[in-house]
Amino acid sequence: MELLTISERPVEGVEEGVLLAPAGQMRARGGEAFRAHVDALLERAPTALIIDLGKTESIDSAGVGYLLRVHDALAAQGAPLALAAPSAGVRIVLDSIGLTEFFTVCESVADAEAEIRARTGS
Repeated sequence: MELLTISERPVEGVEEGVLLAPAGQMRARGGEAFRAHVDALLERAPTALIIDLGKTESIDSAGVGYLLRVHDALAAQGAPLALAAPSAGVRIVLDSIGLTEFFTVCESVADAEAEIRARTGS
């Protein structure tokens, strides 16, 4: 059984913007798929990234580490990152370690797309 699947699509109205939607558990076991997918994505140098966490059931410290790594890589490129619609389990973890204040967290994918368009001037 696969612990995490990832779908990807363009961000509407943002050239080279990408929306990733991991579904399942973003944990040390199985989270390697997320890390590998993101590493390949970062090589393409997206102008912006939204990570839709609505179907991400759970996250552990390894998963949080992946998100921080993505944040740092995109910040170095000057590309914005938004987290969208975190599931209850993910939000609890992000809140408990103070990361909802660190990341741009939006309640929905539509809100995240609007935020990214505003930040990129698209």
